[in-house]
Amino acid sequence: MINDNKEKREFNTKLKQMTNPRKMEKERAENGNVGTSRYTSKMMLCRETIAKYFYITIKQEAKEVNVGITLLKKFCRDLGIHRWPHRKLMSLETLINNVQQEFSKEFGGKVEGKSREAILILERERKKLEEIPDLQVEHNTKRLRQTCFMSISKK
Repeated sequence: MINDNKEKREFNTKLKQMTNPRKMEKERAENGNVGTSRYTSKMMLCRETIAKYFYITIKQEAKEVNVGITLLKKFCRDLGIHRWPHRKLMSLETLINNVQQEFSKEFGGKVEGKSREAILILERERKKLEEIPDLQVEHNTKRLRQTCFMSISKK
C-alpha cells in the first residue's frame, strides 16, 4: 500500500489526465482517430506504478485513485495484467508468517535450516509475483500451504 501522499496525488493526477474525455477527444482528432473507441493518451501508466497497489483489493484501489473498476481493469489488461494479484500475494504473505511462527515455536524463537530456506523461497516467489502478476504459484508452495493449513486446523 502506498503511504506516500505525494505518490498517490501523482498517480491520481495521471489517471485523471488519461480519463479526461475532452482531452482524449482532442487527441483522437489530432491523431485522426475520431471514429475509434480506443482511448489515446500521451501518458501511459507503467507496471511499477500499478504494482504498488497489488496488496490492496482492486475495489479499494479504484476508490483510492478515483477511477471506475472497469477502467482500471482496462488499463491493467493493456499493461498485460489479466488478473489482480491481491489474493495470491496475501496468501503468500500469510504463508510466510505461518511458516515463521511454526518454526519459531519448534526451535525456540530461531528460524534455521530448512525453515529459513523455505521462507527465502517464498519471498522470492512473492517478488516474482509482484513482477509478473499472472504467474502461477509453484506446486511445492501449494503443498506447503496445505500442510500449514492442516497443522493450524488440527489445533
